[in-house]
Order: sequence, then structure tokens, then C-alpha cells
Amino acid sequence: MNDYDTVEEQVKRSKIFRFSYPKIIGESLTRFVTKQRQQGFNSNDIVHNLLELKGVQDYFNKFPMMKQHFIKNVKIGVSSRCAEQESLKKNELLL
Repeated sequence: MNDYDTVEEQVKRSKIFRFSYPKIIGESLTRFVTKQRQQGFNSNDIVHNLLELKGVQDYFNKFPMMKQHFIKNVKIGVSSRCAEQESLKKNELLL
């Protein structure tokens, strides 16, 4: 067993729900966050804007039991991507 097998096993056992953002919002979460940040939105605004998208609302209507999991993942995902982008900006300034 190699490291990738171990990672795959952990992913299978994980209780974290994974969502296909391109199928739901039409693009990757990273791309959506980047565009929103370029327009000056903060992470809370980005989460709000994403949850208002028609694709997300359609997803909630189709899978109402997944709404809480989706919102939780979006908050975590947006927050982490914003933090990554801030870190990259700081590193670029240092170089």
C-alpha cells in the first residue's frame, strides 16, 4: 500500500460531503471566489452571493437534505480560498 492508497481510503471513510461546484454553480469554487474578490467582496459577501445563485437554489430544491452540508462546505471553502489568496498576495509583496 502506498501513500495514495492511504489517502484514498481516508477519503472514502471521511464524513465530509463533497460537492461538484462546476455542476452546481457553473465553475470551480476557486474561480468563483477569485472573481468575487477581484470585485471587492469579502468572504461573508462571497458566501451570500454564492448561496443566492440560481444553480444553488435549484440544488437546494432538488436535494433539500443536503442544504446544511452544502452551506457548511461553502463557508469553509470560501474562507480557506480567501485565506490562501491573502497569503499569496503577502508572499508576492515579500518577493
